[in-house]
Amino acid sequence: MKQIDLHGIPDGFDKSRWYYLVHPITQKTYPPKAVWGIATGRKDFNAQSAKRWLEAKSFFVHDIRLEQDGTGFQTQVATALQDHEKRRARLKTASPQAEAFQKITTGYKRNPDVVAERLYLAKGICEGCQTPAPFKRKKNGTPYLEVHHVIFLTDSGEDTVENTRALCPNCHRQAHHG
Repeated sequence: MKQIDLHGIPDGFDKSRWYYLVHPITQKTYPPKAVWGIATGRKDFNAQSAKRWLEAKSFFVHDIRLEQDGTGFQTQVATALQDHEKRRARLKTASPQAEAFQKITTGYKRNPDVVAERLYLAKGICEGCQTPAPFKRKKNGTPYLEVHHVIFLTDSGEDTVENTRALCPNCHRQAHHG
């Protein structure tokens, strides 16, 4: 992060489209691929590899696609957590009504056979924490697990059985939010 502050983003790295690192003190954001590239001396990567490596080193890698409005909401929450008194003062004058906004998203047509096969292979056991599914679906009584893409479809991940895991809701949330 310090090298980026001093010299900018190195050649061969762009600003991140989806992910960014949040500096734990200054709250400044950094492109994780560039931080990863500086730290490892490599340029051959995909976003998921860089994200996993940085998270293993205890960095918080934020995925802007998971935010409510794509404007840095989680960064704003992290900043708000820093000063209780200022936050309390803002709350006294804050509107109780949430502001509506329009959101355009891109969806992906997924292969139902991939989802069915992954759920079949899991046999009702979360492939993250290795515990039984937390509850049964009301509709048909099957164990409730969510099929997660290891490499996100938005990062050119494939919609294949090999690129999926059946996860309980907690593990699925952890896979996305850390």
